[in-house]
Amino acid sequence: MYFCLVRAEDVPERFRAVLAEWIGSQKRGAQARLSRATGISPVIINEILSGKRAGTEEQRRKIAAALGYEYDQFLASRSQTEDAGGAPRQIEIDNPQIWDLLEKTREVLLCGDPVMASALQSNILAFHQAVRNQSQAQEDRKRAELNAKALQARIEDLEQKVSAGPPRQNTGTEGEA
Repeated sequence: MYFCLVRAEDVPERFRAVLAEWIGSQKRGAQARLSRATGISPVIINEILSGKRAGTEEQRRKIAAALGYEYDQFLASRSQTEDAGGAPRQIEIDNPQIWDLLEKTREVLLCGDPVMASALQSNILAFHQAVRNQSQAQEDRKRAELNAKALQARIEDLEQKVSAGPPRQNTGTEGEA
């Protein structure tokens, strides 16, 4: 199972790119066939493909459905995910419990309830901050260990110098007789 992360503001461009890839893989007349299957004007489909128009979410959902995809699945279906222009990060999820939690999170976000979305946002931010704090604490521990080793080496160096006694000073009288 894969979970596709796409920022909301990147969805129209992501959709356009996936649709363009699909259209490019089809024979001539694909836009016209898609228009007939969705009931969306060929002009609108062309404008979505050219980036002149984002299309409404309803239109994008109709297009995805006509191509045999769930909307989210369509957004994640692009084969060329290495481009820098908004390709989603795909995360393989093998743990069914994590998958279930992600699906529940998605449901909360899609329901449009601002109170639920705010609560979810607060929980995610708190979790993220805890993870960052833990990472920072680990980095601080490593830095402290390195500083302690450097300090120990300096102490050992000073102890050797002290045990060797004070440096001899040349008074200028040695060798005179």
